[in-house]
Amino acid sequence: MDSIQDAASRIAAALAPTTPAPSARWRWGTVDAVNSDGTVDVIIAGTTVEDVSVAANVHVATSSRVRISYLNTDAIVDASLTADEYPLASLGGTGTNQFYAHNSCATLMSSGTTPSAQWGTASVCAIPAGYRPKMGLYFPVAKDGATVSDTYIIIATDGTVTIQNAGGTQAARTYRVTATWAY
Repeated sequence: MDSIQDAASRIAAALAPTTPAPSARWRWGTVDAVNSDGTVDVIIAGTTVEDVSVAANVHVATSSRVRISYLNTDAIVDASLTADEYPLASLGGTGTNQFYAHNSCATLMSSGTTPSAQWGTASVCAIPAGYRPKMGLYFPVAKDGATVSDTYIIIATDGTVTIQNAGGTQAARTYRVTATWAY
């Protein structure tokens, strides 16, 4: 009888369902580098994990505290503890430059005096790292007393902001512009 019970116990043990390991695990880490392909290098418990994908709805910058979820063999940054906001502030440069960014949308409000040369260019300010556009952007400006003359604010991917006249008859004029973009 014992041998039948032993055999039955071994069969029952072999067929018993096992408790599966959780399919999703996570750890907290700190972004060490933001790569040009959209991935990040993250320091987790003193070790750098390279080329981790980032969820589309998560904005990360260097030094951001992030959650890395492991889905089987894949890792993805799916949350950030770092606030995605640059509070309203004056940027240095020429003229008056107010800047604000929140939830992947940045706005620069700039006013000053345009260059007077036909193709004149002048430096305006610099956009803080992490809030710069992915491609160069051009925004037309409104000028006092100028009926027909084109002038643009140009925001480059490295954050430099310049004002440029586009030919025609130019004079130094007071200008205003509001530029908004996704970062």
